[in-house]
Amino acid sequence: DILYRDSFEQFADKMRTGYIDMWLTKPASSRMLMFMSSMRFDYLTAIGVTIALFIYAFQSMGTSPNMGLLAAGVILSLLAHMIFFSVLSILATMSFWLEKNDTLNMLAWQLTQVGRYPRAIYTTWARVIFTYILPLGLIANLPAEVTLHLADIKTIAAFLLITLTLYIASFLFWKKGLTRYSSAG
Repeated sequence: DILYRDSFEQFADKMRTGYIDMWLTKPASSRMLMFMSSMRFDYLTAIGVTIALFIYAFQSMGTSPNMGLLAAGVILSLLAHMIFFSVLSILATMSFWLEKNDTLNMLAWQLTQVGRYPRAIYTTWARVIFTYILPLGLIANLPAEVTLHLADIKTIAAFLLITLTLYIASFLFWKKGLTRYSSAG
């Protein structure tokens, strides 16, 4: 929400009006510029709430995180961010072919709900889908599983591979979408 929710939701309209032209001419990643152009700093309170929840969880468990776990959590959180960005980027890129993207916007935010629940609640087939095919189940879960020593090395390796694959696929899809863009005129 902080980084790119508004930009993602407004992308199709900005594309139709030619507003994205200015980003395409900048000497930086047009995709990053567009999707991070309308940051919502009023959501920064969510970071404070998250930190408070982590402190509460560790106190309740009677433990404290070590530096290795903290570093792993930060790295996995950044990778989770890349997955989420990639999924949103793919959905937004579809605007180059679709006239309206409202349904995809709603789908994107409904899918974010998937990542808020532990993977253990899903049945076998749903767990496979939300872990390996549409890895939203890993976004919030894997950093927590690593912290609790519940993640295995295969899942972490798969997470790295999925992140890289999804990011490259979203970048290539973005480049393909740009070939269809001809400005508003």
